[in-house]
Amino acid sequence: MTDDAWRYPLLAGLVSASYTGFHYWQSSSNVLHMEAVFVAGLLGGVLYHGREAESRRVGLRTGVVSALPVLWKSLDAFTAIFSFTQPAWFSVVQVVLVLALTGFGVALSALLGMGGALLGEWLAGKIDGFRPSAVGN
Repeated sequence: MTDDAWRYPLLAGLVSASYTGFHYWQSSSNVLHMEAVFVAGLLGGVLYHGREAESRRVGLRTGVVSALPVLWKSLDAFTAIFSFTQPAWFSVVQVVLVLALTGFGVALSALLGMGGALLGEWLAGKIDGFRPSAVGN
């Protein structure tokens, strides 16, 4: 927690995950809406403007922390798999597929966070050009 590049991702990632998880829990569509991950990454990119590698890392970390609802959804899938009466080999295939999709979901969340951070970095650079200079005041 002493590393500044982890404080924001943990806070923003947990807020994003809470928002996404709440909407997943409330919806009947069984779909994760990951817009909050992108927005959290975008804000991280703006906050860490000027440190390009840092903003990418912050966005990536924010996306990984924000992937908690993906794990929640995977636990739901595992519960369903083991409640079925089916051959053991079929359960193994299903578990492997759920693990692969979980990895894909975490990677997608990380990419969304990093993409938001890159856009935030770019936007902050554009906004900096319009700010009045404090030199000479």
